[in-house]
Amino acid sequence: MTGNGIPQLYVVRADGEQLYGGAGSLPGDALPQMLLAAMNRAGRSFNAEQAKFLQNQVNAASESLVAGNRLGAAVALAELGAMGGADNLQSFAAPAAKAGELYQELRTQLDQAVKESTGGLLEGEPGSELAQLLILSEAEASLRLFPKWKADANLVMREVRREAKYEEGIQQASALVKARLAAASPQVRVKNRAASLYANVMKKYPRTEASEIARKELSVIEPDSKFLEGMEIASESEPDPYTSILLLNLCRYSCFFR
Repeated sequence: MTGNGIPQLYVVRADGEQLYGGAGSLPGDALPQMLLAAMNRAGRSFNAEQAKFLQNQVNAASESLVAGNRLGAAVALAELGAMGGADNLQSFAAPAAKAGELYQELRTQLDQAVKESTGGLLEGEPGSELAQLLILSEAEASLRLFPKWKADANLVMREVRREAKYEEGIQQASALVKARLAAASPQVRVKNRAASLYANVMKKYPRTEASEIARKELSVIEPDSKFLEGMEIASESEPDPYTSILLLNLCRYSCFFR
């Protein structure tokens, strides 16, 4: 405004919605009252540290989902529980909205993965049983990270657990996922347990596919680990595509939090 022009005032929320627009001066207490009303509709605000943390977790979750690493995405989004949860940030800021979208996308992908892997196992489709059990075990672990999904986690492998032939495979998958969760954790104390958890898989299930996967994933996160010395190797075969994705993202996610 210049000269004797009429002042124009607009208040726009982070998502682009106009909360106020008008021309001319507001009389008396009308201006502070309008600003207070706008603030009440503006949603939650974050300080610089919170905003950076939110953006980092959204970036990590987004990259993991794009790469097919649902467990990594779940770990990243679960860290937002300290701020109220990815689906309950009560903010109109773009990163907060993105967190909510990723939360829903993760659940959609988890449900689809569970459906496909369960069907494949029960119908006897060709392929690695352990690979399918790993997908189910990761889905179960991912759901347990979110309060609203914990009850659903108990249903993930309900049908598969009824088949006695999968009992040992489920145990191996669960042990591997436990190690993967530790490796993906942003908490140093938890992350430091990953090597010993992978070593436990190699010791408990020697000369198996699970042992081979554990060795390869441990060599990514800790190439000089003492646990890699003297451990027996099942074979020199390449890991399945899903395990290859995990190997790549274990490295990315580990480096992200260093």
